[in-house]
Amino acid sequence: MAIAHVATEYVFSDFLLKEPGQARYRTVRTELAMDKMVTCVAVGLPLLLISLAFAQEVSVGVQISCFPPANFSWRQAMYVDSYCWAALHTHTLPLWLHKFFPYILLLIAVIMYSPAVFWRFSASPLLQSDLSFIIEELDRCYNRAVTLAKRMATTGEHTDSGVSDPTEGCFMYPVVEQYLLTKRRSVVLLWRYLLCRGLNLLTLLLACVYLGYYLRLASVTDQFGCSLRTGLLANDTSIPNQLQCKLVAVGVFSLLSFVNLLVYAMLVPVVIYSALRPFFQSHTHFLKSYQSLPTISVLPLPQGQWDDLTLYFLFLEENLSELKSYKYMKVLELLRRRGVCEGEDFDAMGLLQMLCLVKTDATDGKRSTAATSNASDKNPNANARRNAKANDNPAAGEASSKAPAPGPASPDPGQSQTSATEMTEFSALLPGNSAMTGGSDEGAQSGCLRANELQLRHKTCPMSSPEIASLSWGHMKVKGCSSAYKDCKVWPGGSRAWDWRETGTDHHPGVQPADLEEVLQKGVEILVIGRGMSEALQVPSLTVDFMRQRGVELRVLQTEKAVTEYNNLVGQGAKVGGVFHSTC
Repeated sequence: MAIAHVATEYVFSDFLLKEPGQARYRTVRTELAMDKMVTCVAVGLPLLLISLAFAQEVSVGVQISCFPPANFSWRQAMYVDSYCWAALHTHTLPLWLHKFFPYILLLIAVIMYSPAVFWRFSASPLLQSDLSFIIEELDRCYNRAVTLAKRMATTGEHTDSGVSDPTEGCFMYPVVEQYLLTKRRSVVLLWRYLLCRGLNLLTLLLACVYLGYYLRLASVTDQFGCSLRTGLLANDTSIPNQLQCKLVAVGVFSLLSFVNLLVYAMLVPVVIYSALRPFFQSHTHFLKSYQSLPTISVLPLPQGQWDDLTLYFLFLEENLSELKSYKYMKVLELLRRRGVCEGEDFDAMGLLQMLCLVKTDATDGKRSTAATSNASDKNPNANARRNAKANDNPAAGEASSKAPAPGPASPDPGQSQTSATEMTEFSALLPGNSAMTGGSDEGAQSGCLRANELQLRHKTCPMSSPEIASLSWGHMKVKGCSSAYKDCKVWPGGSRAWDWRETGTDHHPGVQPADLEEVLQKGVEILVIGRGMSEALQVPSLTVDFMRQRGVELRVLQTEKAVTEYNNLVGQGAKVGGVFHSTC
């Protein structure tokens, strides 16, 4: 029961919730930089113009000036100004627009801010939670890949002493991939985003129409005649029939309207681009480097569909600063490109052994320590049983008593990483770098050895088709080859990693003829395709027809069955090749 408890705690430790006080991803941005810029300009500019309009009113005085008769007292002159200002709405021309111009600008600013308020309360809470989960899972997948690579390097030296497969006990269910797939079947968040952009665009267009009309009105007239003969003064002949009045603030308002109209007109194409940006494919390239990790299956990519997945990738790109493992994956990607340019193969597992873990949360940081202490506390007889086995089998006891060779230094995930430590980790990855300043000769030799380990060597196998030695989720070993694969191609005399990015392959539409051309050129007569552990990889009819035209027998199976079939054909001496997908 103690062993079962420890195993259960180890497997499900990833699902432990963090403490309520921890808020590592509180700074996740749920508003795109371009949208925030549009909101700030569209709201801030009218408010600035309002302040200028009211400042002009304070400095000049009232916004209207009428010419009263000479016999009017100063009180009567003030009454004329006030009466004519209040009577603006009675004229055929809508002169009242001059009167309410600052307040209409305030209304425009409020309407411009309403889409941002709607997005913040209707979509931001869910989006922030989802992005935090996806970012944390990507960091955890990177940590698992580094841990697996170091475990393989350690256990690879003791395979003869009965050590189990290093991939056993690793939780490899594709959580983040399956979670992203659920977003492909949802359009709620995308429609809310498009609704906000549509409201922004509609408000901008209406504001431009109003400002253009106001400029035309201001150019027509800023003077009008005001009649005072109303009410008790209707029959007073001492009062002129009409008085000349002028709106003194119209000139300033016209200038403010022109500036506002010009800026809003420039914002219209920006809002249109913002609305169409989720449907572009250029923002999905940043996650391609994670495909080389053995702990990550093929991440679903947008395919020009109207779904939430396109929007999530856009916001993930906006929050790359929160993805702590991204800088390490960029190192992997740069070294992979350099290896491809030099005609060498890319050994991701060998390079992962040199990288350090990234900090995720307290649960991740204390996992290994807690599991070790629980195992020693709850199973006190384990050491006695190991000693007894060592007495019965001295060779095994000696092998087990030896401590594994120390790998490259990787700081505790729970501790903060300094720039010096990160530069030490990265400097060891580059060929030609020796020890750091002040280091010993042993450190220089260690740096050279680690650089030599990163030299990407071509994997050579016998001229007969090599057997597949082992298969687990995200991990394949070909007999006679030192490196492990996630997806692989095998043929008589060799093998290499199957990189889907070379041909743009995805689960749908599936395996392309270009994926099989390299294997067919080796003269195979039978080709075996492994569709994945869950048979998610498709084989379209186009590929089947292509194989029929080439005269090569095609066998498409679930990956475990495909590996068994392939090894049987190799044992029979057949000229067989294969392409295998080891995850979903």
